[in-house]
Amino acid sequence: MSRVNICIPVYSKFTTNSIGLLLLFFKSKYFLYLLMSQLLSVSLFGSGVISDLLVIKHHLNIPCLQSFLVYSTLLVIFLPIFIYKYKFITIFREKWWKFFIIAILDFEATYLIIKAYTLTNFTTIQFIDCLAVPFALLFSILILKRKFYLFHYVGSFFFNYWSGFFDLFKHKFRFFFVE
Repeated sequence: MSRVNICIPVYSKFTTNSIGLLLLFFKSKYFLYLLMSQLLSVSLFGSGVISDLLVIKHHLNIPCLQSFLVYSTLLVIFLPIFIYKYKFITIFREKWWKFFIIAILDFEATYLIIKAYTLTNFTTIQFIDCLAVPFALLFSILILKRKFYLFHYVGSFFFNYWSGFFDLFKHKFRFFFVE
């Protein structure tokens, strides 16, 4: 009796390790952080699009109300995490005024971004919006005395570099894009 050889694809060690590493990444907290940051970015862009549609279709200009709704949602999501993970009372007593200053600056920045969507095109606003990340790093270092890892700075740099590159590419080759 002879054996019949069935062709079964044999995965190399590299492929098996790559799939394992990919699955490990999808289960890690970094993937969750990446997913949450992309969700936040899409929601900011969505608020700009909705703001633009409200002004164009209904002649309704309410950027403060939109900012209030965004920050109310962030409060509902992140305040319980902050209370659970950190000593909320101790940190708030020591640095309440710093949090207040940053909250006002961030609220005004979001207000201006939402207002700007009604005055110019989306690509330019998204490019300006990308500058929020390095300025948040800078203000966190200067005001909150926060320390970051090297990959935070590198990630911020490359994110803004490629966003700027795309913006310049778009203006150089306008015929590829329809607005």
